[in-house]
Amino acid sequence: LNEFNSPYSKEACRRRLGLSVKDNIILFVGMLYRYKAPDVLVRIIPKVVESVPAARLILVGTGPIREELETLSRRLGVDKHVTFAGYIFDTFEKATYYRAADVLVLASRTEVFPMVLLEASASGLPVVVNDLPTYKCIIEDGYNGVIARGSSENDLADAVIHLLKNPSLRHKMGENALQKARNFSWDSIAARTEEVYR
Repeated sequence: LNEFNSPYSKEACRRRLGLSVKDNIILFVGMLYRYKAPDVLVRIIPKVVESVPAARLILVGTGPIREELETLSRRLGVDKHVTFAGYIFDTFEKATYYRAADVLVLASRTEVFPMVLLEASASGLPVVVNDLPTYKCIIEDGYNGVIARGSSENDLADAVIHLLKNPSLRHKMGENALQKARNFSWDSIAARTEEVYR
């Protein structure tokens, strides 16, 4: 929890990363593999930008489909709204991206237990996910994030737009996300495990 609870403001983190304080930052953190579906995020950007012109997608991570994603963003005419940050090894730097963002989006085709949801939550960041069952162990729809109903890209885009247009809702969900993350701290898990043995 402490590693992702940055002491710096959103504005300070954006200045550090060279990002505009006026942008609406959509963040993806993960390897650029097909099963992680970063292509889905690039494909929703035209619709998101139509409603929220200052929207910007930042992809933190690297992988074999990066070039394909860059080509896709150019073909869709949104390459000015998509940034490839590359692989971030340093936890402080990663925490800076989380704090700088407005929303984390994850739409994987398959997952086991995505740690990025806990990292984002520990950063006080609301999330938008598709309706993959795995996500529901961390994300409560309407509480600490939004679960896009249905499997279409339009549903995901609408959920992102809804959060970007409602800063007070994002703030409340971010607070709830941090509270939820505390349930997964090592202190909490150790206490609950000990209680099982007792």
